[in-house]
Amino acid sequence: MNQPNPQEERGRKDLDIQGYFRSRHPAKTIDYSSYNENMILECSFCDWKGTPEGHIEYYDGLFDVSCPNCDKMLLIVTYS
Repeated sequence: MNQPNPQEERGRKDLDIQGYFRSRHPAKTIDYSSYNENMILECSFCDWKGTPEGHIEYYDGLFDVSCPNCDKMLLIVTYS
């Protein structure tokens, strides 16, 4: 019988905690007209602060900004 790997178990618990936190602290959604490329964003998960520059992912109809430290999505900007 396979014994559980303590590191894998700990990693799963960490992911569960991160998922729980992220579901309780979702990314803010704004319209492009409210977006400012110099705005200061703050990550409630790891306390990172900075501008969106270099942390943007583009999609059809929107883009999002994620924390460079922990990859938590911080902001969703819609083009509508």
